[in-house]
Amino acid sequence: IYNSQDDASVAPNGDEDEGGFQTRRAKLNFDGHISSPKIGYHIQLMNDFPSGSVMINEYHVSYALNDNMTIYGGDIVLPFLREEIVDSKYQLAVERSTTNEFFTVGTSEGVKLEWASGENTQIDIMFSDGANSGMADFNQDQSEMAVTARIEHAWEGNLDSASDFTGWAGEEASLVTGGAVHYELGDGRNGGDADYFAYTVDVSYENESFNLYGAYVGASIDPDSDAVDDRDMNGFVVQGGLDIVPDKFELFARYAYIDGDIDGEDEANTWTFGGNYYVNGHKAKFTADVIWLGDDLPTANPFGDDASSSGLGLITGTEDEVAVRTQFQLLC
Repeated sequence: IYNSQDDASVAPNGDEDEGGFQTRRAKLNFDGHISSPKIGYHIQLMNDFPSGSVMINEYHVSYALNDNMTIYGGDIVLPFLREEIVDSKYQLAVERSTTNEFFTVGTSEGVKLEWASGENTQIDIMFSDGANSGMADFNQDQSEMAVTARIEHAWEGNLDSASDFTGWAGEEASLVTGGAVHYELGDGRNGGDADYFAYTVDVSYENESFNLYGAYVGASIDPDSDAVDDRDMNGFVVQGGLDIVPDKFELFARYAYIDGDIDGEDEANTWTFGGNYYVNGHKAKFTADVIWLGDDLPTANPFGDDASSSGLGLITGTEDEVAVRTQFQLLC
């Protein structure tokens, strides 16, 4: 990663230009079933970026109630933003968009019910400890209760194509739409108890040589305390890719927008341009892109937490920042 910005005062070493290497993700997955295919399990170990220590990133057990319905329990990606649901190994660019990183509700411990009608429609409902709670102890959770619900439907093709953002030669064209809501009661962040509500809609289209994806996110914070201001936030992302050499070389572009509703730092615009070279599909690919942050990212996400984007290759704290990112991915 090479990063250039116009304000050395916010850089870690007082240098406007930074460069270096990082192991962004090193994951080890264990998946299978116990005694019966109806009883499944998933455990994922991952390096804790940027410390490098090993941690459990996700885990769940599941039980298939019937052919259409499955119940899950554990630390699970909340069924909200499509970008977050699509695994990191199936992304189009080096990293997810700044809009996703700002609005993501991440993982949380809870129970999820999944209902699928064939290959075209899926509904997920999850009760959890709240956004980005991870595996915190129950008495340290910031919210009293949270519910997340998402529906997806494939108008053309099937939902399997929604597992990534890339169109492949010979793959059936697909058009998938999705929508989700997330509500937290008594969120303990943002200076006291506050209810949090967020919603999103998204659409994606893929054919053999072209892919297009767009999503809108809206969110609001309603604190009980008059001393803390309400926040009404929104953002959207649009990205697309085009195969230059089928299944080998792909160019892509993305625009992401955030309105964080914070005085003095309301809006952020990010442009990303790059390409993928597929040695063997997603199993071995090289990605390179350039990301330009036209405005400083908001300092606090919807939950009042640090909105640091160091994982994106950005340092933040300044406007007019450029980062060149290269990445090689290997799946075994």
